[in-house]
Amino acid sequence: MPNTFYKLPDLQNLQLHGNKLKNVSYKLFQHTKLLNLLSIADNDMEFLPSKLLSQTELKNVLDFSWNQLKELPPMLFRTNMTSQKLWRLFLQRNLLSYLPKNVFEGLTGITVLCLFDNNIKYLADGAFINIKIQTGYLFGNEISQFSNVSFQNKFIEEMHLYGNHGLRVKTSALEGVDTSANLFLSCESLEEVQKTNVTLKCVTPSYVPMIKVDSGPVQVAIERSGFHCKQETPFTKPECAPCPRGTFSNGAGGCIPCPPGGFYEDAIGVVPKDPSVVCKQCPVGTYVKKGNASTIADCKVLPEGTDKRRHAGYRACFCLDGYHRVNRFGPCFVCKEDGINCSGQEFQTIRRGFFWSWNFNGANKTLYQSFILNLKNETRFHLSSSSATNYSLAIPKALKCPRLASCNNSGGSIQASCAQGYRGLMCSKCSENYYSVLNNCIRCPTKAILWLEIAVLVFICVLVVLLVLRKYKKDHKLGKKDRTLMDIVFSRGKIVLGFYQVVGEFFMSLHEINWTGSLYAIGDVIATIELNILRVLFRPQCFHKNLTVNPKIEFMVGLSFVFSTSLISVLFYWFRKIQFQYLHKCTADDPQFVVYLRTLRSRLLTFVVIVLFITYAPVSTIIFQLHPRTCEKVCFDVNKQHCVEILRSDFDIDCTDLAVYHYFAYFAMFGYVIAFPTIILVLLRKYTSKSHGNKGTSTQVERQSNLPNEETEKEATPTWVNFLSENYKSKFWYWEVVELTRKVTQTMLVTLLGWESKMTVLLTIGISTLYLIVHARCMPMKSSFEQRLQVMLSLVGILANVLVVALGIPKEKEDLFSVALVLLNTMVLIIIAAEAILGLLIRLKHTVIYTASSNVIKKVIAK
Repeated sequence: MPNTFYKLPDLQNLQLHGNKLKNVSYKLFQHTKLLNLLSIADNDMEFLPSKLLSQTELKNVLDFSWNQLKELPPMLFRTNMTSQKLWRLFLQRNLLSYLPKNVFEGLTGITVLCLFDNNIKYLADGAFINIKIQTGYLFGNEISQFSNVSFQNKFIEEMHLYGNHGLRVKTSALEGVDTSANLFLSCESLEEVQKTNVTLKCVTPSYVPMIKVDSGPVQVAIERSGFHCKQETPFTKPECAPCPRGTFSNGAGGCIPCPPGGFYEDAIGVVPKDPSVVCKQCPVGTYVKKGNASTIADCKVLPEGTDKRRHAGYRACFCLDGYHRVNRFGPCFVCKEDGINCSGQEFQTIRRGFFWSWNFNGANKTLYQSFILNLKNETRFHLSSSSATNYSLAIPKALKCPRLASCNNSGGSIQASCAQGYRGLMCSKCSENYYSVLNNCIRCPTKAILWLEIAVLVFICVLVVLLVLRKYKKDHKLGKKDRTLMDIVFSRGKIVLGFYQVVGEFFMSLHEINWTGSLYAIGDVIATIELNILRVLFRPQCFHKNLTVNPKIEFMVGLSFVFSTSLISVLFYWFRKIQFQYLHKCTADDPQFVVYLRTLRSRLLTFVVIVLFITYAPVSTIIFQLHPRTCEKVCFDVNKQHCVEILRSDFDIDCTDLAVYHYFAYFAMFGYVIAFPTIILVLLRKYTSKSHGNKGTSTQVERQSNLPNEETEKEATPTWVNFLSENYKSKFWYWEVVELTRKVTQTMLVTLLGWESKMTVLLTIGISTLYLIVHARCMPMKSSFEQRLQVMLSLVGILANVLVVALGIPKEKEDLFSVALVLLNTMVLIIIAAEAILGLLIRLKHTVIYTASSNVIKKVIAK
């Protein structure tokens, strides 16, 4: 900077602090006569020209602090003026290493001389000679000793020499100091002082002397250099003292305690140059829990679970990988729970495939989020309140989701989140506009498509029933004694139905398999064959969000269906009975009326038996779902203090509200699940015994009557008996009850115990294997194809059980296994369809041959 101010001879106050000045010209103030205040502080000055101030009278304040000055020129303060009236000289925070003799020559008196926080190691003889110093600050340097004449100055009133580590003061070194002077030294510096007339004051961390300064620029300069000031009244001078040990200055008059973590400060008046390192660092492996540490001895060993190989930072060091903490300055704990993620972080988050809930007393998600946000702040500006550095409440327990893919928990958040289409506890329910197929939630089709699907399915079912009945009546009129088409359809249908009603429950429990894309179609087929009409066919939740079906609704609908089916049949019987009597004016003993009622009872009983037989497995499952054994205790915290009883089939249902349903479930188990196959067994025994003992009797009685053909076409064995036992050999008339028992037992095990139970695995595989062995040994079926079909389906069921449940599904093989299951089901349907088509072709061939033969015979007879 050249002679910039030569046209400003009357310049009196100049402040150039806070720039990046590196040097100035000695002519800078050549034409400046008087400077009351000159500040070139906080720059990058490395030297000062010796004649910089030779032509200028100095008064009041001169500030060269916070530069890079390594030395002071000997003639810096000597001017052509008779005397300098400088009161305050600030040279602190430079790189001065020594003070030469007569360095302050030219200054007659200084109220405040600041030389602290330099690198001064040596004081020349007579460095302070002939200068009156009211208060001098040389603390925070590296002075180890001074000679007998270093302070040979009777005008020194107060000198601060503490903070010079290793400084030893001998009695002889104080002989040149006036007896009225006050010297402030560290206590260890006075160990060799025997007796002296000088007032010596021992400075400790708890005692730092105060000085009085003028408010204004002087106070600002002092505060910027590590002092804190206070002013009792507006009429008194501010009293300032360096920031004590264990603190650092903010450069604006405040002293801030060293932050907790790996920091301490054993010096006073510290102003950090690097904002990121405000105090001295504790040794690696140690930390200070509460901060404000004033010595290295305050640094203690890090708590357990922390990485002791690193510096503690602004915490009790970072946790080891796989550990978490609930106190920023406390120990870390290992993450033991499955489903908890602590890798690369010091807090717990929920992994994909797991769920947790904060909705219980004793946990507070908002406080934990605040704790995490504060924990992520790795600077000293983190919140220091107890609630921000410590989380003392409960953290939820990670619960494994029934279907892992439904709990995506993306982003490492502490909030459990469900995949699209899922909701509820453990993401087990389908959200609005989604419905469940094989425990997968898929988007509902449009209502037009829904109605079209229902119409097409109903049309196909009605068409099949009409065709089968038509074929049955035709075969019956022709008097065929072989198995009719309806017999074959019923027989094969029962086998497929029994397979899917058991395997359907098995597939419903396969939460780990990812059913995606076209694989959903097989789910619709399985659930439809299983006759789970409420869930798949009508999809009520797709029509309106308030029509969601749950186990309680299913239970009421299922029992109502069983009861209404029987009641409607009885009412229809009495209605037709009264109607027939009224129209035909007949009495109760009229033979025509007796045969009509017998036929009507047989048909209605057939209807009831067939309907209840087909729906027996799904209705039994509905009943089992509300058994008390299906309630699970779910605890939301690790200490198991906040738990609820929920229904395994619907996590939204609290079991405490199901007492009435439990009683009805017990009643329904005995009144339907056990009673229905028992009644079927008794009735089968009754009719098969009568059929074997009185074969042909009913037919002869009916032929003797003169009734129309429609009323006399009564078989000796009722249709419902044929439905249940026609496909079995006569001595195995009871086998359908055995099959019912097997289905309901496996369904009960799956529903009551769940596939997670090892007992379920063992018993299910054991029952399937035992049934397969007995079935292969006895060979109860008439048709060899049906016998082989039943054996094959049993093998498929056992194979699926063993592979999926007993051995488990490797994650990387999930897609392959789902495709394999679809192929197995497709193979079953193809085999059945192929055999049916082949049978039809053979029948058609025989019909063509029979027709051609008849035509030939007729032509021969005609000739």
